[in-house]
Amino acid sequence: MLAAGLGPNTDLAADAGIEIGRTGAIRTTDRMETNLHGVWAAGDCAEVTHLVTGRSVWIPLGTTANKMGRVAGSNATGSRERFPGVAGTSIVRICGVGFAFTGLSAAQAKSEGFDPVSTRVEDLDRARYFWGRKTSVELVADRGSRRLVGGTVIGQPGAEGRINVIAAAVTNRMRIEEFAQLDLAYTPPYAQVWDPLLIAAQQLEKLLD
Repeated sequence: MLAAGLGPNTDLAADAGIEIGRTGAIRTTDRMETNLHGVWAAGDCAEVTHLVTGRSVWIPLGTTANKMGRVAGSNATGSRERFPGVAGTSIVRICGVGFAFTGLSAAQAKSEGFDPVSTRVEDLDRARYFWGRKTSVELVADRGSRRLVGGTVIGQPGAEGRINVIAAAVTNRMRIEEFAQLDLAYTPPYAQVWDPLLIAAQQLEKLLD
């Protein structure tokens, strides 16, 4: 049996004896199995592990729902796949501008017990003579571990690529000095010699030192 796409209303699942987690969504293992043997849950009805905090979260996104569904479906047919969790990476377009987010904001990080340090920079996404447009990058790191725990990118085309770079770093528990040394592509029509991501990382390093 596979439960998926039920949305946040889990009354039917609860009535069937399926355990509901602290978020109000269905509690699952990393195999997307519920407390009832042979019953899996995936998508908007299920909670999963947050990759930064290690706590259960309910973040209903189409990208993660598809991954969760694939794991649940595979395991329902006898496989042993697992879903590691989510960083909550998302992007929306407002008035032609992309607003992208991953991991934790500074406020969220503080509420989760981290000692967050953050910085925000604004720079051109590519060379000025190739009609570079302003891009805003915010990075958040934990002071004690120097681990990157979140980030935000605001800009026009290119915001999606930059937030994906931050998401990969957050997922892999990268320290800010490691992130600052990433070998990112450069050519004037597409990027600056110093990408806004790297400028933000350098500023954050200084704040952590």
